[in-house]
Amino acid sequence: MADLKSGQQDIRHRLTLIESRLAGFERNLADQYSGYAGQSLRIERLEEPLGRIERRLELTD
Repeated sequence: MADLKSGQQDIRHRLTLIESRLAGFERNLADQYSGYAGQSLRIERLEEPLGRIERRLELTD
């Protein structure tokens, strides 16, 4: 019985470690998506001024 309880404790400990690592991966992934969204916004803000510059320099097709 003691061996069974010890085994259960080991499994619970390992499961807790797995859950913690998974939560860390999820946080990292959310941070990456946030970074991509921020980059997209910055690019979108540059598109209009860049278009004006191209038109002024007659670089548009």
